[in-house]
Amino acid sequence: MGEWEMGKTDGWIWKETKDGIYTTKSAYSILQSGSSESSAPNDRVKMTATVWDIPAPQKAKVTAWRALRDRLLTCANLRKRNVMIDEVEMNCNACFESVEDLNHTLLRCPKASAIWDGISRWIGFQTARSQAVQDHYFAFSHLGKGKKSK
Repeated sequence: MGEWEMGKTDGWIWKETKDGIYTTKSAYSILQSGSSESSAPNDRVKMTATVWDIPAPQKAKVTAWRALRDRLLTCANLRKRNVMIDEVEMNCNACFESVEDLNHTLLRCPKASAIWDGISRWIGFQTARSQAVQDHYFAFSHLGKGKKSK
């Protein structure tokens, strides 16, 4: 939407129509064509390709790319590859409350949630908490691309 101004109402703009209003017909045509930016979250290949355009250190880009492809070495992924067999070792090493999978480690763990809360306050960007890494990436990937935000 741009910067917030006193006295103006907040709202959403649907970029796929000229008037900015969402319609079922416009959503259906996007899903049928498969060529819109709005369909990118559904296509993991397109989404992971955008990682390389983010103004960030290479190490961060590689980690984000691996996370979007669910290739980080979590206990759940090690178990899938028959590297880690013991059920006792499957819990998160930070909170010991849940199985350490990608979404828990990066988003749902209380320790990770506290970090994301701090980051949201620091950059002044509040949003609903994502439950999946791909949704979280899509929510934050547009930040830092405008002239004012750099």
